This record gives sequence, structure tokens and C-alpha cells, in this order.
Amino acid sequence: EAPVPPEPAQLQNTGFEAPSTTGVKSAPFTEGWSFVGRSGIQHNGSAFGAPSAPEGTQTALLQSRDGQHGSFSQTLDMAAGDYTLSYQASRRPGYSAVQTVQVLIDGVVVDSFAPPTATFTSHTSPTFTVSAGDHEIMFRGSAASGDATAFIDQVVLSPIP
Repeated sequence: EAPVPPEPAQLQNTGFEAPSTTGVKSAPFTEGWSFVGRSGIQHNGSAFGAPSAPEGTQTALLQSRDGQHGSFSQTLDMAAGDYTLSYQASRRPGYSAVQTVQVLIDGVVVDSFAPPTATFTSHTSPTFTVSAGDHEIMFRGSAASGDATAFIDQVVLSPIP
């Protein structure tokens, strides 16, 4: 009997539906993702004014303000190979400062994306390569000035055949 190939690595809580909140849940906490600094989960209709989540009723948020940046990350055991990371991102309505979302793999920036509008936009990272083992996937806000917030939802890690 042929060996069964291992299941591909799966991110947890990719729609940010846990923990459930009716407003905003700020860092630090862990629910699949570890949230640090100016980051958290917000519910549709929260004080942040995000557009409705494309998946479920909650999104992650990344804020940069007063020189402090939010981030959230998850570590998972990945097979060696090439991957992309896709997600939906939006700016905060009514604010002129633009949040640039950085995606880091093991502390190395592999992608930067500034959501163009206050409507969720699909984005896919360039292909990145990892060795077999544990790897940290991080989303980090990096706006240089102002009060800049981005909302993230529907995170998908895809192996490239």
C-alpha cells in the first residue's frame, strides 16, 4: 500500500470569526493568530467603520499610529515548496492615511500591499519558497505617519504545484 501524503498546512481562523465580538477586540490575544500592538478583530458596524466583511461578520485590523504598528501572526508546519498567500484587504473609510500591509515569512518581507480604497480588494502575494518545518506567517502594518488602518479577511495559503 502506497504511503499517504501529508495533509497540506492549513491556517486557522482565516476569516477572523473567533473570538466572537460585537465591537472590537484588541491585542494581545491568540485564536489561531497571535495579535500584537495596534491590531485585533472588529465586527461589522464597529467604531472602526470597516466595510462589511467579505467572509462572515468579522475581520482582522492593522493600525499604525503614533509610531506604533500592529501585527498578527501564525506559525505552522509547512512542507518544503513554493506558496502564495492571498487575502482581502480594505482601507479605513474617512481617513486619508494609507496603511501598507506587509506580509513576512520568518521575519522577511515577501509582499507589501496598500489597499487602494475602502472596499475589500483581493490580493495575492508573489510566490515564496520555504523549507520543510515550522514557519511564521505575519501581517504587519507599516504606515510611516498618520492614523492608518487596514482590514484583512479571507486569508488563504496556497501551495504552488
